[in-house]
Amino acid sequence: MTTANDILNLARSQIGICEQPIGSNNVKFNTWIYGHPVSGKNYPWCAAFVSWLFKDNKDLIHIFSAYSGAILEAGRQHGEEVSIFQAASGDIIVFDTPIGGITDHIGIVEWRDGNVFHTIEGNTGDCVKRRDRAQSSNCRLYFTRPKYSTPTPPKPKRGEEDMFIPPQELPKQGALYVWGFADGANQLGWYDAVHTYLNIYNESKTEAAEVIFFTSPASGEHRETLKPWTRKSINLGNLVRSAGHNGGFTTIVKCKSINLVSGVSVFPEYKD
Repeated sequence: MTTANDILNLARSQIGICEQPIGSNNVKFNTWIYGHPVSGKNYPWCAAFVSWLFKDNKDLIHIFSAYSGAILEAGRQHGEEVSIFQAASGDIIVFDTPIGGITDHIGIVEWRDGNVFHTIEGNTGDCVKRRDRAQSSNCRLYFTRPKYSTPTPPKPKRGEEDMFIPPQELPKQGALYVWGFADGANQLGWYDAVHTYLNIYNESKTEAAEVIFFTSPASGEHRETLKPWTRKSINLGNLVRSAGHNGGFTTIVKCKSINLVSGVSVFPEYKD
């Protein structure tokens, strides 16, 4: 079974491969997708590169295409689109800028750092290269997540994070962006206890962020003010236990700032 890391390792192995000659679009990924060598401005190959990465796993991408929009639409039809807040390593990233068609470019996410996506892309500077990408007013980003095989993780050691829960984007409430987390603690049955932390990051370098969060079952409404470019971890388990609840719970986070990045970490205590 193919994992996200399998595809990423294949992408990494292609970094540095370029058109021959530069500017010709004559490259092995085009030769593969068209079945013969091609050249000329009518043969951009970013989508051919992504298709080639899945050449032995078409079921994960559903379609081989030289057009980024076709790959995005195939992912959507199979329910695999994820929001920018959920995007992670191994996801396919599609770019929409005002200069081209419905979509204009495609690559694969190697890893993310807050709002910045570190990618591997074909047909960027006529080669396969790593790039750093972020959404802007001139570039909309879309993501799909192939149904990779998930390897069974090793049982974590004491003190190691067992689970990181990314946010689920919820409908905006007026001026407030809203994210939700299901902590899953009640699924971790081999632990004596779990320690669940809400991690919030203000990635604005100039503006403070006012954060509102609460849990269900209720532990009351809580507020935090984060200075620019700061982070904080809040022990949600203590808040919930102090309210008399010992099972699983969900957490809602609200903030006016789009620069807020949040996540939930779960740490176990093992039975001996």
